[in-house]
Formats: sequence, C-alpha cells, structure tokens
Amino acid sequence: MSIATIFAQTCEQFGLPKPVAEFKWHPTRKFRADYAWPEHRVLLELQGGVYTFGKHGRGSGIVKDMEKVSEASALGWLTIQILPKDLMSVKTTNYVKQAIANR
Repeated sequence: MSIATIFAQTCEQFGLPKPVAEFKWHPTRKFRADYAWPEHRVLLELQGGVYTFGKHGRGSGIVKDMEKVSEASALGWLTIQILPKDLMSVKTTNYVKQAIANR
C-alpha cells in the first residue's frame, strides 16, 4: 500500500475529504502539490531534506519553494508546509481541517 493511500485513509478517519496526490494546480507551469483538496483550494507540501541539506535545505531549493508557495498564494491557494515525519500526525490533520473550515 502506498503512502498516498495510507494518508488518504488517515484523512478519512479524521473526517477530512480524500486528498488528491501529486495535484497539478498551476495553469501553465508544471508545479504539483504533494497533496491537495482542490474544491477548497488547499495544498499540502512535504518539505524533505530540511536538516540534511537536501533539495529543500539548500538556498536554491528554498528559493524555488518560496516561488512555488507565492505563485499558489497569488492564484488563491492556501499552502500548508510540513515535514515528512508529520504527514500522518494529528497536528497535520488539524491544520488541514482548519484550512478547509476557513476557506
């Protein structure tokens, strides 16, 4: 079973709609969100490699992530950013619940 499937099940258990994995939200660029709730315009991004100087932990990766989140905001998307270790957490599902409730 994939992480996306397990996360979708976790969302359902916490009363959230199923997310769409690898959702292409930008009309012209190839930007994708790790997970999305398109009907609520909520995106969830996993920021891996933060402490290991991976893609999201180096200057160029941070700048690209900032651009992506800014583009999403300009188009009316709310983006939640978390660490991969927090994907299945109550904290993350609460963030998503709050975001959906406030849209």
